[in-house]
Amino acid sequence: MPGKKRIQKYDKFGLQLTQVEMKLIVEGVAGLPELIVQTIHAAPANQLIMMTLDHWKELAGHIASEANDTGDKRHQKRLDTIFSKIQDLLETHFYEEPSLDTKQPLAEESVQLAEWAAEMLIGAEQLGIKTKPVARFPLHGARQSILMRLPTVPVNVQAKLAEDEPHLTVGEVGSVLIAVSEALMDATPLQQVALILIAKNLKECLEAELRA
Repeated sequence: MPGKKRIQKYDKFGLQLTQVEMKLIVEGVAGLPELIVQTIHAAPANQLIMMTLDHWKELAGHIASEANDTGDKRHQKRLDTIFSKIQDLLETHFYEEPSLDTKQPLAEESVQLAEWAAEMLIGAEQLGIKTKPVARFPLHGARQSILMRLPTVPVNVQAKLAEDEPHLTVGEVGSVLIAVSEALMDATPLQQVALILIAKNLKECLEAELRA
């Protein structure tokens, strides 16, 4: 893989952001994991912020979600700038692990997502849990808003997603995952990162229900 540095899963590598950019991330991006917030806070001035590849991807996903959801063009432009810096960093590092991520061609990834969701729905039907409410719907805030705007999400599910605490069934979560897979191909780079992160959350939710 020319131009990319192979790393181990838990290796940390860095990116330098301005104090203004770090403040914008911490104060202007909702739902950031505490570990990421603490890492940004602890970074000395004018030095690299050091995180693992997965944490950089997670941060990029949160920034993408926030940028897609905000109605403030100035705020969106600032977030887009930070997102681009992180994307440039991600394009120079990789580790080998079979998982859902942006290394796969989007067409292949979209198909695999849809096929996996369809198989999970068949399994749920066989287990008699397709109409069972999931224990905890994993998406809130900006990510919830992104799903509500996807035209492929069924209308009745969009109505549930408009609630503060959505109560979706296993079958409805599966249908949302299929909708996300269909939206991937036509999404912008910012939207693609947010949708991939959303897909991971939905996939984990379905796996937990089928294991229960």
